[in-house]
Amino acid sequence: MIQFLFLNFSGFLIQSVPCMLLSLLPFPEESFLLRRKTLAGLFSAILVAAAAVFSVLVWLADGPGRPVTPTGILSVFANFFMGAMLLLCVALLFYFLRASILKKLLVLCLVLDYAIFIHVGTNTLLSLIPFSPTPFYGKYSILSAPIFALFTLFLLPFIWRFMHRKLSVSLEQIEPKELQHALQMVILLTLLYSATVFCLPLVEDITDRSLTLYINLTYLFCSASLAISIRFLLWEVQKAVEESQYKSLLSIQQLQYRKITDELNSFHRARHDMRHHFRVIERLLKEKKTDEASAYISEYTHLMDSNEQEIFCRDPLINALLQYYVGEARQSGILCDINVRLDRCPIDSMDMTVLLGNCLENAVASCLRAPAPRLIRLRVRIVNSTLAILLENTCDSVSFSRPGYQKENQEGAWLPAKAFLTMGSGGQGMESITHTAARYDGAAEFRFQKPLFHTRISLELPPSGPDTGT
Repeated sequence: MIQFLFLNFSGFLIQSVPCMLLSLLPFPEESFLLRRKTLAGLFSAILVAAAAVFSVLVWLADGPGRPVTPTGILSVFANFFMGAMLLLCVALLFYFLRASILKKLLVLCLVLDYAIFIHVGTNTLLSLIPFSPTPFYGKYSILSAPIFALFTLFLLPFIWRFMHRKLSVSLEQIEPKELQHALQMVILLTLLYSATVFCLPLVEDITDRSLTLYINLTYLFCSASLAISIRFLLWEVQKAVEESQYKSLLSIQQLQYRKITDELNSFHRARHDMRHHFRVIERLLKEKKTDEASAYISEYTHLMDSNEQEIFCRDPLINALLQYYVGEARQSGILCDINVRLDRCPIDSMDMTVLLGNCLENAVASCLRAPAPRLIRLRVRIVNSTLAILLENTCDSVSFSRPGYQKENQEGAWLPAKAFLTMGSGGQGMESITHTAARYDGAAEFRFQKPLFHTRISLELPPSGPDTGT
């Protein structure tokens, strides 16, 4: 009896606990209303208690030493109880996790596919063992529980690594509008597949081992195909995100091209006008009006200095970007204090364009909403192997996603992009800034202290990165 209870207790935990812990991995710590460790402890406590109840129910239904009685209803109830406890944990996850419903469903599909693969893989091995009871659909045995443990030990490190590293980055880059249509088909296929797998125990006349093995191998193939389809989904969405970023870069380059074209036209006009200025100076000098000639030259020199392009950075891409947005800001009466110490762009040019472009666009939009005087102050440095960006701009007001964030902001804390519900700071690109920083194992944080909105970004650079200015 003790062995029977222990096998079902440990089998339940081996099958359920890793799945619930995997569902927590892809989301950042700040996405949870409770701490991730607290939520993991809550799930573990619920599942440990459920495992104890489940093992007792299975023993009452079909345990050793029990009288032979029709206990089918109790056995079915034990399995439904197991499913209900898992659904309770899923409901708690959805409640305590602040993320898009589509992202939650995508993670749930992956976890469910992993659970089915473990379940069907165990059935497949049991089908190959002549003396084993097959298939496994309820109680755990001296064979099925160790096989569950072996499958888990073998597969869990791979799925854990994928969830923690690959999927977490993909979820940060994926926007719901890009995920919606592709995910609908994956969810539908997962639900149909899961329903088929979990309804199979209702068919009681499948006793032939060859047929059972064939069904299980088919399910294994379906599980692998579903996992590959989800991986391709993530790849396709990542390509869509990169294409969107490329279009943003192309748009900025087109703006810069038009600006360069206008400057060339201005140069041709200035060269044409220069001949006129030289003739005026020549005439004044011939008439010995040196004072008038000197004043005319001073006036023309001042005019040339005011039209000269300011050099903010030695890197042509970053300098062109800064010239464009600073020009836009100054035309609107915004004071700009720019100090960028870089010789070359230290990261991918498209990422740098998205990062600085969104920052400066937000800053200009925020200043335009605020009363004068208006200011944009930008500092860019490389400290050791970290690219540090600090931007301060005039801001009249912001709205927070929940009161807790407002209180933290008032205490001077730096907050994530999701803390700001509506963006009086012009922060429609704040999520894009956060995603770009995450690509370099960095972070983007924000703080509002009237009259300024502060943006702080750090990006980790590889040790062999390009040389930069100091």
